[in-house]
Amino acid sequence: MTPESTGQLPLDIGLDVEARFDTYYAGPNGAAVAALNAPAAPGVWLSGARGSGRSHLLQAAVASQPAGHALYLPLRMGLPATAVDGLPADAVICLDDIETIAGDADWERALLVLYERMLEQGGRLIISAPARPADAGFELADLESRLSALSLFRLQPPGDAGQLEALKMRAEARGLRLPDETARYLALRLPRDLAVLFDWLQLLDARSLAANRRLTVPFVRDVLRAEGV
Repeated sequence: MTPESTGQLPLDIGLDVEARFDTYYAGPNGAAVAALNAPAAPGVWLSGARGSGRSHLLQAAVASQPAGHALYLPLRMGLPATAVDGLPADAVICLDDIETIAGDADWERALLVLYERMLEQGGRLIISAPARPADAGFELADLESRLSALSLFRLQPPGDAGQLEALKMRAEARGLRLPDETARYLALRLPRDLAVLFDWLQLLDARSLAANRRLTVPFVRDVLRAEGV
């Protein structure tokens, strides 16, 4: 997949092709999803615990943009501050796990410059972190102040019913038929973490194709036992 095919700006960071708005179970987070789809400046800050879908939504925001108009930067990868130098200030820039660079003077100065440029030229910042800007650990007060001006949303976990719906939506996106009883079986026996469940779904997809089997409870039970679960 090329950057042009996903709307991504030229930087060698791939997107999860299944991370789209139509594969995200919004549930109690409908207002956040609506804000991401609205072209208002200066942007959006998403907070929330692991499994709330922050990374999914940032990548969906990139994938929804025209080619060459958006960029996803997973800051947990340890990217240098120069990664944001010269980025188009009229684009959509998505910064995931921004708390990982909080306290880094070079990064904080680079982000402040980027914010000011984007504000002048109509770009949008979409940022994720576990907590709000005031609690992210920034040392540069001006940066914290600017980022606090973004539309702030705290993503809520989907709950048991929402988790099942999200799992079924992801299966459908992969072209899989996941019966309700199988989805419930997985949810009962695996950690209540959508990222973990999605990883298992990918494994089950591969195993079902290899065995030419449907995702029935007996088949899934055998796969989980073979994997030591």
